[in-house]
Amino acid sequence: MKNNIYICTTQYHLFNIVNIIHGFYQEDRNYLIVLDCIPTLVNRIYEQAIKADLFEKVIIVEVGQIKGNFKSYLSSIRRILFPKNIKMILENPDRVFISGTEIYSRIIAFNFLKNPNTKLFYYEDGMESYDTLLNRQVTNRSNRILKMRFGYYLIERCVAIYVYKPEYVSGNKYEIPVKKIPTIAVGGSWAIELKKIFGRASEIFPREKIIYFDAWFNSDKARNENRKIVSSIISIFGEKLIVKPHPSNLKEWSKIKNVKVFESVTTFETLCLTENINDKTLISMFSTACILPKMIFNEEPRIILTYRLYKKYCNEWKKFDTLFENVKNDYADKQKFIILNDVRELDNIKLSGKYVKNN
Repeated sequence: MKNNIYICTTQYHLFNIVNIIHGFYQEDRNYLIVLDCIPTLVNRIYEQAIKADLFEKVIIVEVGQIKGNFKSYLSSIRRILFPKNIKMILENPDRVFISGTEIYSRIIAFNFLKNPNTKLFYYEDGMESYDTLLNRQVTNRSNRILKMRFGYYLIERCVAIYVYKPEYVSGNKYEIPVKKIPTIAVGGSWAIELKKIFGRASEIFPREKIIYFDAWFNSDKARNENRKIVSSIISIFGEKLIVKPHPSNLKEWSKIKNVKVFESVTTFETLCLTENINDKTLISMFSTACILPKMIFNEEPRIILTYRLYKKYCNEWKKFDTLFENVKNDYADKQKFIILNDVRELDNIKLSGKYVKNN
């Protein structure tokens, strides 16, 4: 029997960890570290982890809310850089699992990896797991700093990564073995168990056929450009559309009139566990939520992605083209998967009636 430590910061992380344990590590002793990077969600993540009844111990480690400046960033790193903050959990685990996409879990992993026998695994964290995570230059600034502190690049210790669709992984310059997290059957016994852990009985799946997934932007210029595009989407689809806001944008959406808002902290993959969403239309800049139904459940809702409309940023986001093309090529009906190149294409979609029928 092995001792495994999992580090998470989001509900999606915990969702994936639970699926990995269910598929591979039920017989082991499993421990969970929850980082409080998102203070508004940390208590719910803790409650869901306890409800899962898979962990010997669940511990919240203080990172603190990041305010976007270097001083806040450095302060957070200092709080978790030293072993005294994690000795209370387990000093010598056999395996450590992290998403690999944020710096705080990487720092804690370095501390556990002081034991040369401890093995490091990455696990699914949306789009980055399929592209930038395994192809990222190890010489970027944060990794150089961590190498100065610990003596090596973390990815050098990674023995495998768990994702839902190994065939979508592109590049993989470090030739890390890619393992498949089992697909979940919608409405099946395991899906129902997951719904008990992550869902809320009072929540009803949106009846609207069109769901828009909001995005968060750091800069005012990007937010302004986003508002224009979202305004076009709302004006075209009107009352047929409901918005699932980004948690950071809830207040802003509450001020917008004549727009239906789905105010839920439940993740979309949880909402999909017992619902047939093949007749839904999902619209997003490039939210992972849009492609998860295909990746996790093999469901095929209609997809409209808008990221190419953001002219100032589309070159930066072209790195995701390969992933989206892989998902589209997996669709039985490829016409259900659209990547917009011009906002006027939305009018054509509306006129065709394909994405707004049965409403």
